[in-house]
Amino acid sequence: MKTCEKRIERIEDQMSQLIRMMASIHRELVEIKLNMNQKLDQILEKLDNNKEL
Repeated sequence: MKTCEKRIERIEDQMSQLIRMMASIHRELVEIKLNMNQKLDQILEKLDNNKEL
């Protein structure tokens, strides 16, 4: 029974680590998306400015 409990604890620890890693990746992806949107806005603004000329 002890062995089974230890395995369960180990799996729970691994799942917690995985969830933390996924949260970290999610934060990075959100940051990348924001940066890409900002760059896209800049590009579109430059295109608009060129049309006005």
